[in-house]
Parts: sequence; C-alpha cells; structure tokens
Amino acid sequence: MILRKKIHHPNDVSVKYLQETEEEELFDFFELPGKFVKSYSKVIVRRDGTTGEMDWLVLVDPDNITIHQRTLINVEFQTRRVGEEKIRVICDYKDYAKTYYGLPVLTIIIIFDEKEYEASVKEYASTDSDILRPQYIHMPWKKIEKRLNNLETKILNKEKLSQKEAFDIAFLPMFAPKQKAKFITEKTVVFFNEVEQPHLIEGEDS
Repeated sequence: MILRKKIHHPNDVSVKYLQETEEEELFDFFELPGKFVKSYSKVIVRRDGTTGEMDWLVLVDPDNITIHQRTLINVEFQTRRVGEEKIRVICDYKDYAKTYYGLPVLTIIIIFDEKEYEASVKEYASTDSDILRPQYIHMPWKKIEKRLNNLETKILNKEKLSQKEAFDIAFLPMFAPKQKAKFITEKTVVFFNEVEQPHLIEGEDS
C-alpha cells in the first residue's frame, strides 16, 4: 500500500490564523459595525438539553451610524452557501443570545465565495413576525484584486504595511474565487516571505 501525503487546502493556514488573531483586530479587519467591547461565550444550550456553538458572539457599543444601542453581533464564517438547514441553526443562535443576554442581536455571515453568497438564503421566517435577514459580508474579485495590487506596490517600494494590510496577506486567499485560488495563494506566500520581518508592519517593534 502506497501512503500519500495529505495536502491541506490553502485556506487551512488562513483559517488557523483567523482563530489565533486578536478578536478586536479581526473586528476592525472585517469592518463590523459598532464599537468592539468584548466577546461572549459561543456555546448555546437548547431547550432539549443539546448544545451548539456559534462561530463568534461579540458585544458592541453604538457607533451611531449602524448601531444605536448596545448590541450583540453573531458572526458566522461560511465557505459554502447558506441553505435552509444552516439558516435555521443560525436563527436558533440569534434567539438564544437575545433571550439569554437580553440584548438585540445582529446576525452577520462572512461568506468567502461570491457565488456561494449569491446562492445563499437571504431571509428566514421562524414565524410571520419573526424574520431573520442576516447581513452578508463577502469580497468581490475587483476588491480582492485592488488589495493585492496595493500589497504588491507597497512591498516593492519597501513601504510599511498597516495591520489591516498585513491581514490581507493571511485572509485574501479565503475570499479567492475557485479559479483564482492558486494564483492568489502563490502571490500571498511571496508577500508573506517579504514582510515576515516585524519592522515592515506598522505598530510592530523595530
């Protein structure tokens, strides 16, 4: 029997980095509404005793633009389309958080593929008056291309990257269209090798 080495998906690195990044920095990178306060437990306990786990539950203060009172944001990260079964689970998360913490809940779904976003459920009604309309965040190709070009220009000119630009190196491969994934991954690997020295990122020690 020939043993084949397992080849991990390029996104594995991005997702691992996503899990290890400071939550307030992630909040800023994804341009989430409100002002970050803290994260809450992601575990929910259903009435039948079973448990579930949200991807991220964060408390925010008003920004007086989108958020006008203390609010909880349930953030879900999705690689595939959000179908009826998944949207029902996300609706359970919203109901639990609203009941347990006594605060309004905004649902945001960060979906990595634009085509998967287009095929996703945009509205779910658990009753006639209780309707979940999640806010979706995805990145179209033109925006990805613009951010890649910005990285390339700054790195060629030996300019410092902001923390947000440095995150682009880790996270842009996750948003890559399938036909562009190899190209973007290879490009960001080169970028990473160029800027792994802390002095090339703003806010890092010289």
